[in-house]
Amino acid sequence: MTHELTPDSQAILLLTAPLLVGGGGERPAGLEVKRKPLTLREYNSLAAELQQRGLAPAALLNDRFPIDIARCSRLDPRRIDRLLGRGYALARALERWEKRGIWVLTRADAQYPRLLRERMGRNRPPVLYGCGNRALLDRGGLAVVGSRAVADDVAVFAEEVGALCASSGVPIVSGGAKGVDQAAMRGATDAGGCAVGILANNLARAVLVRANRDAIMQGRLVLVSPYDPAARFFVGHAMARNRLIYGLADSALVVNSDLGRGGTWTGAMEQLGKLNYVPVNVRNRGRTSQGLVGLMEHGAKPWPDPRTPDELRRVMAGHPHDHRQRSGGRRPAAEPATDSQGNLFPGRGASGHVAAARESVATPTDRLLIALKGEMSRDEIAESLGLSKSHVQRAYLRPCLERGWVARTIPDKPSSVNQRFFLTDRGRDHLRAPGVHEPADTRQ
Repeated sequence: MTHELTPDSQAILLLTAPLLVGGGGERPAGLEVKRKPLTLREYNSLAAELQQRGLAPAALLNDRFPIDIARCSRLDPRRIDRLLGRGYALARALERWEKRGIWVLTRADAQYPRLLRERMGRNRPPVLYGCGNRALLDRGGLAVVGSRAVADDVAVFAEEVGALCASSGVPIVSGGAKGVDQAAMRGATDAGGCAVGILANNLARAVLVRANRDAIMQGRLVLVSPYDPAARFFVGHAMARNRLIYGLADSALVVNSDLGRGGTWTGAMEQLGKLNYVPVNVRNRGRTSQGLVGLMEHGAKPWPDPRTPDELRRVMAGHPHDHRQRSGGRRPAAEPATDSQGNLFPGRGASGHVAAARESVATPTDRLLIALKGEMSRDEIAESLGLSKSHVQRAYLRPCLERGWVARTIPDKPSSVNQRFFLTDRGRDHLRAPGVHEPADTRQ
């Protein structure tokens, strides 16, 4: 629970957390603006002095400081005293966070993510705020990153990667932003897999989004931020959280990037040149971009584009396999689908496991064809798939209409409120083709 903090964690929060009032405001609760929380560098300096003397952060909560702060560091003792005196503001913040289901981890907690401890060392955030299954933070996974504004086919690619990760038991780690991030995370959670979202702002708002809330309640999603849950967006925050995305993953895939600018480019270049937490791959299917080419020139590898759970696991283990070398070009049968703990879905026989696995690795267009029963409106299709109407229109309906797999009941009036959609003979032929997922009961 958020209110069950150790004395060490209380001290770290008082020293480093802004304890914002909420609503995106920047004014700390109960404090003058001049009483700024310690920066990471300042806190590290103070923590090092305490450690040299065998003391924990909680020692600062005593009436008298155990060290001469003015002599040991450049910090003003009066500033430290004011920060540590924010007990009431902290209590208010904890109450506010707990109402949203938000928990807090500090560097003093044993549950702090192991990968961040090992990879970031003293540069890891003093505080992590989160909501959801904390155990996901220690599972690693595939970091999927990319631009906010992307073409539909690029978003569909990211969603397919998320679905494949779900069928492979590999969590998606991403930034939760519009575009590639949300597509990959949605692909994973919609297919019954797990995702870790590292947010740069507004955690308190994100946990209330219905799609996030459902996945959080099912233990398949955790949202985390090193910034106060009420913090607004800042470019610097978005840049800095990229390190956490890579830091919590086993491998990384850049789906799209501008050349020489933007958070995706900067984060990937930092990994390739300075940090090297994980291998960095770039999308190797469809239209490329100058940014992806530029990243390969700096050492990124082309994504092997695995198509089955086994192929993806080989890639994650450092043994890429080119799916194009499979005999006959046919996909092997999918492996049994599992839940977030790696267990087979309950209540299904062997045929049910195969059907679930097929659903979990299905492309967005295949999922639409499977879900389409008789004539259905866009609202009914969106409800059946558990997705937003706008996303269904962009990533599902439009490609199927263009390929002639789905047709409109009122073709002359595409925007008619009475418009419905149905599966064509060509769409049925596509579903019967080798390697394409057969219709399954999507209600299970």
